[in-house]
Amino acid sequence: MIFHEDTVVIGDKVFDINRGNGVVISVTDRLFEVEFKTVRTFYDTNGVQKDKVTQTLFWHKPFIIAPRKNEVATRDLKRKFDAILELVKTIS
Repeated sequence: MIFHEDTVVIGDKVFDINRGNGVVISVTDRLFEVEFKTVRTFYDTNGVQKDKVTQTLFWHKPFIIAPRKNEVATRDLKRKFDAILELVKTIS
């Protein structure tokens, strides 16, 4: 199974924005199971928990850029950040 361009294997460490750090404990073709301190849950290839619609799972704690109150300023900030990410990809 591929998650965010990388193969998922048992023992991989992941991060859920609601639950914190977890460890992959099983993998199938369509889902993988993650164990957290108090719960186990399944995610699909997009990092969406089974029976949910929003991605909450990532390989690591995601970077968050707080949006501005002004929608135009927020779009401009995102555009600049996306441009920086594209530049960094060319360096790697």
